[in-house]
Amino acid sequence: MMMVQAESLMRVKAAARGGEVVQRTTVNKRDGTQIVTEVYTRPEWTASAWYLERKFPDLFARRDRVDATVRKEAERVAKELGVSIEEFLIEAQRAHEARAKS
Repeated sequence: MMMVQAESLMRVKAAARGGEVVQRTTVNKRDGTQIVTEVYTRPEWTASAWYLERKFPDLFARRDRVDATVRKEAERVAKELGVSIEEFLIEAQRAHEARAKS
C-alpha cells in the first residue's frame, strides 16, 4: 500500500512540475545530422492545489467542506446532549473565546 501511495504522490508532483516528454520526433538528414523535436507537458497547477489541500488542510482545504462537516458533527453532539444546535454553537464559541484569552 505504501508503494502505491508513494508512486501516486510522485505522479502528482511530476504533473505539478510539468516537463515530461510526451512526444519525440527525430528527423535524420542526408548529411548525417539529426533534428530532434520534443513536446513536453506543461506544469499543472491543479496537481499542486490537490497536494496542498491534502497535505495542509488547515491552510488550504476548502472551508465550505470543513464547515459542513463541523456543522454535521455539532448537530449530532447537540442532539446527544439534548440541546438545540444554536445553544450548542453559542456555548462552543464562548469556550473557544475563553481558551483564547487564557
